Amino acid sequence: MRVPSTAALALATFAAFAVTACGDDGDVGDDELGDAGTETEGEPAYESELRDRNCPFSSPPGRSADCYTLFVPVDREDLQAGAVALPVAVLHPAGEPSRPPTLYLHGGPGGDAFDNAAAFFDNPEAEDGDFIVFDQRGGGEALPNLDCPEVEAAWIQTFTTVAGPAEELAVFDAAHAACRDRLAAETKLSAFNSASNADDIEDLRLALGHEQWNLFGVSYGTRVALEVMRRHPEGIRAVVLDSVYPPQAAGVGWMRGNAETAIDRLIDGCLEEEFCAASFPELEANWEDALANLDAEPFTTSVTDTMGVPHELSITSSDLYAGLFNALYDAELIPLVPLLIFQAGQGNLGFLEDLAAQSLPLLTALAEGARLSIDCVDGGALLDAAELDEAYAANPVHATLYAGFALPHCATWGVEGGPVEATEAVVSDIPTLILAGEFDPVTPVSQAEQAAETLGDAELYEFPGLGHAVTFASGCAASMAQEFTRELSVDPTCWMMLPQDTF
Repeated sequence: MRVPSTAALALATFAAFAVTACGDDGDVGDDELGDAGTETEGEPAYESELRDRNCPFSSPPGRSADCYTLFVPVDREDLQAGAVALPVAVLHPAGEPSRPPTLYLHGGPGGDAFDNAAAFFDNPEAEDGDFIVFDQRGGGEALPNLDCPEVEAAWIQTFTTVAGPAEELAVFDAAHAACRDRLAAETKLSAFNSASNADDIEDLRLALGHEQWNLFGVSYGTRVALEVMRRHPEGIRAVVLDSVYPPQAAGVGWMRGNAETAIDRLIDGCLEEEFCAASFPELEANWEDALANLDAEPFTTSVTDTMGVPHELSITSSDLYAGLFNALYDAELIPLVPLLIFQAGQGNLGFLEDLAAQSLPLLTALAEGARLSIDCVDGGALLDAAELDEAYAANPVHATLYAGFALPHCATWGVEGGPVEATEAVVSDIPTLILAGEFDPVTPVSQAEQAAETLGDAELYEFPGLGHAVTFASGCAASMAQEFTRELSVDPTCWMMLPQDTF
């Protein structure tokens, strides 16, 4: 999954995907989202439609792409609820494909990939077979889009004031309620969930005419891939799961466990390495001092948002905690975190100015309504209000971080949780490659191990020193993914030669 960057140190996980796009005159208007089909006696009947559209990017020399819009029902059990329109790009290799196509499943929930599709021409997975990129329902250029500017405004409000967790939660509740009321008038929010995403993918496979394909999921995309393995295994040849978010990773215990352990793992990792331990022998105390310093006096700085509006931010200990948590997504930042903790512990917080300026635009990176609907339906059966209250009371310093998760806002969002079976492990013998980063804060190695327990033909590799989305941080990981989708096995030589020290 992808937790929004909620404080000064958060950086974009997929910054390398940036690409200049040409104009597109093939966009789908809201007025084209009518009924997706007709209902007959017995099972609901519908027809998905794959319509040609212009690609909003130029292909590099020797390469080509085809783009489409896939129309499917919002709710396959209620065809009167209308349709969703999903943008699709098929990137072709320079020569004849030597393996079945690969479908890329982006993170989120509420993320996107279509806008940056051209960047994937450089991905090893696109070298020897068709590489398919699309936006999942609710995010990116998919229609309807479930973005919540109300929630983005709430983030700004909470960062420009100093308030307790209860006061900040009330600000978010009001914002989520406003967004919910607006979007609920347009579409059926409970139909945005991982099961629906999986069914969309099966409809896309059939519409493109592929007997089988490979699935390549990153972050929340791994949750979707696992759900396709559960619901539509017949169309899958092989699966790559990078930074695994399994269905059993749900509920307050999961959220709280990640919050409590991520930074501790980083500190322990530093103290286990000779050079880092010698440089920062009191790192745990430095971290406690850093939080205490900000409790005593929040750090203030001025930043300008993407609309050119200046904001005076007040960064508290809770914000710093969330910021360092999110810094662990980024493999380039991870080696610097012990130094940042040391500096903050000494009261040297000037580094927060530049990082705050970089982070503010990232608050708009996800379609919040899609994230809330998907996570609240998927894991709603495990949500316990008393347990949530206890988590806030036990660790007030986690308040900003918790605000970036969906679970604290599910009661306000108001969608009904799915069946408890949706949180059960996926059992499958489909060949699967699982990749995990040692310091990944939100999809830690333990979740990869948890998913692997019920996958009978899975190989798991932990990458030392890395955080989230290892195939975008490591050439070795990317080449292993490419080899696996081609050969259904990997040569781990490059992995065995990776340096073991991080700091």
